[in-house]
Amino acid sequence: MNSICNQGDTTNENVSFVNEIQMMMFGLGDSATPLLSTAIVVEEIVLQQIILIISQAEDVAESRGVDGIHPQDILFLMRKDVHKLQRIVDYIGFKEMKRGVVSSLNEGDMPGLDGLSSTMVEGCWESKRRITCVQFLQSLGIDLERQSAIDTVKNERLMRNDLRAQTMTPKMYEDFSYSRRTTFVSARFSNSRFLDWIKENCPDCPVHKLRSFSAEMLGYLAKETVAHIVDLALLLRQDMGVTPTDPFSRAQQTSLPFETFGASHRQLEGPPPISPDEVREVLRRFYSTHLGPWGAFSSNLNPAVFNKILAC
Repeated sequence: MNSICNQGDTTNENVSFVNEIQMMMFGLGDSATPLLSTAIVVEEIVLQQIILIISQAEDVAESRGVDGIHPQDILFLMRKDVHKLQRIVDYIGFKEMKRGVVSSLNEGDMPGLDGLSSTMVEGCWESKRRITCVQFLQSLGIDLERQSAIDTVKNERLMRNDLRAQTMTPKMYEDFSYSRRTTFVSARFSNSRFLDWIKENCPDCPVHKLRSFSAEMLGYLAKETVAHIVDLALLLRQDMGVTPTDPFSRAQQTSLPFETFGASHRQLEGPPPISPDEVREVLRRFYSTHLGPWGAFSSNLNPAVFNKILAC
């Protein structure tokens, strides 16, 4: 894992997030040594998905009659999934909270973290950016404060990380924690690098139309895309282990199955790395229209099926 972490420090002529994606995949549930070939495939998928989000958000902005792509346009694309909306709004709130705390520490307003009052935390949490998102969602009839349903995807990710962390050595957990913090947009990897990556691979993409904190939201959705690919790949692996004659083989296990680990030091090495073929099978199932209850009566001829977005 150290080799992967060190690779992210190198600067290449062409902007690429392959090494960072390898770290993200480890932090999201993949092996401690994700395959480079898989990361390359995932990078292509993430790029296609982000370009698709920008294109659809631009259409929403034009229908609203506004100049540029605003955060509201991205939220509108996510309106059908309350849990995904809650996650991105919480992300925006935490980013603002961190920005406010760091700014206060740099200005010398606080002697240390002990001086961080609950009033200041609430003030940062109820930031202008978060309030803007909440008010827009309320105009769509979506009240996040009243949503009581459990976010099963988030809980499964947390449980998976907890189970893996229990078997790690301190050094492995340090790498694991670093991988979980790796993103497309952060203090280390600024918005400009992320946007340059998009423009380099798609010069016609209207990146210049992004307004306010839309770029940060796209960076979040890029990592969410990686997370969904890992989630679905692990679900695919679980499906492959189902025995048709055993009705309990589909049941979720309370611990990581022993058979999914490598031959030696299985609990420490973690599951075998996700392969490119597994990622391609995940995409095939995601875009397929034959897997639903009316799948036998549907057709893949409709090009709109390829406009589906993993993170929205």
